[in-house]
Amino acid sequence: MATEILDIVDTAVKIGLGALISGVAMYHVTKLKLSKDIERDDKNWLRSEKHKAYSKLSKCIMSFSLDEDKPRSPFQDLALFSESALLTDNTELINELEKFIHDLEKMNRLMDTDDKKDKKESEAIYFSIYDKRLELVQELRDDLKNDKH
Repeated sequence: MATEILDIVDTAVKIGLGALISGVAMYHVTKLKLSKDIERDDKNWLRSEKHKAYSKLSKCIMSFSLDEDKPRSPFQDLALFSESALLTDNTELINELEKFIHDLEKMNRLMDTDDKKDKKESEAIYFSIYDKRLELVQELRDDLKNDKH
């Protein structure tokens, strides 16, 4: 009878320890999976937001900041630029975009005046940034493709 009780206790301890080990292992696996899922969701969110910001900025660049044939305000362009700049680590791209947005704002401002000298300067800026806009949009695409997130 004593051996039967010992066998029962032995079996109960083995089952209990097995369950405890399984429970601890399951907890750690679930915790690890959850943290990986959260990390993946954060990366997907960042990539999605970056794509949206780059799309809006590309439209601004390609249309020379015109919205229904009217120039947008420099603040709108700055907001688009800032949103994109916050979402990338590519400082070279940020610097190029900053220069482009500055030239674009200057071109639009000079275009609105009646002074012929300003109009001529505006045209010169237009021709200097015309090809640059295509390069910038391509750089935005490349930045999305090379995104490590």
